[in-house]
Amino acid sequence: MMEMETFTVNSTVNVENGPSEITAADFDGDGDMDIAVTNSNSNSVSILKNNGSGIFTVTSTITVGGNPQGITAADFDGDGDIDIAVTHVYSPDVYILKNNGSGTFTVTSTINLDPCWLYGIESADLDGDGDIDLAVARTFYSPHDVCILKNNGSGTFTQSSLLNNRLLSFR
Repeated sequence: MMEMETFTVNSTVNVENGPSEITAADFDGDGDMDIAVTNSNSNSVSILKNNGSGIFTVTSTITVGGNPQGITAADFDGDGDIDIAVTHVYSPDVYILKNNGSGTFTVTSTINLDPCWLYGIESADLDGDGDIDLAVARTFYSPHDVCILKNNGSGTFTQSSLLNNRLLSFR
């Protein structure tokens, strides 16, 4: 018989209203995993710094527009710092939050993928060129697809292809 492991709550952290998605990364470069949380009802992202013992404190809250939903973290601009990308459930906008190197973020661009609402987002080098690209789930309004945003290497993204009932290649 397999033994079940028991977990206990180490701590809780109050964030803004309506936390919906989370991602973890070392945002401040100290070797500890920090957390970023989308707060759907307060139109923001909370950054929670890890003190090294798994105790988290909200260090900043960034306003990102209506109803943020999906979130992913990676080094989008190649400067060695982990940046953040956020989608919005009632909006066609993807927000790119640039990390200044110490875990402080600034919204540097907004990518409009109209006409749709956005849900999930994931980051990876999807085309093998060494830059981190984005895949975004678009739904509710037609089309129902996944939009691929190709990174030019400096953290600027352009729509490259759509994945729905057919597969289109990068161009």
